[in-house]
Amino acid sequence: MSVKVPKYRHHKHSGQAYVEINGRFHYLGKYDSPESHEEYKRKITAYLAQREPEPLEAPAICLSVDELVLRYFRFAKTYYVKNGKFTDEINIPADHL
Repeated sequence: MSVKVPKYRHHKHSGQAYVEINGRFHYLGKYDSPESHEEYKRKITAYLAQREPEPLEAPAICLSVDELVLRYFRFAKTYYVKNGKFTDEINIPADHL
């Protein structure tokens, strides 16, 4: 799975370069200056380093499709409830309550 790299951008009002990482704006200095490009590289390198994917491990348990559906059904009976009644997201026949 690839990671989307945040873009180097221009904040026209202030004339600065910035990058948005995880919803936060990081100002890098004067737009298109060598210093702002270097700061951008530092920020992106740090961002990508902390997003290193962990090695994939085998799942702790293997579920059959039947068991997975049953577990979801049990969850849904408690989650899709409003004012003591089931919401429209789940349709539970009376004989399954």
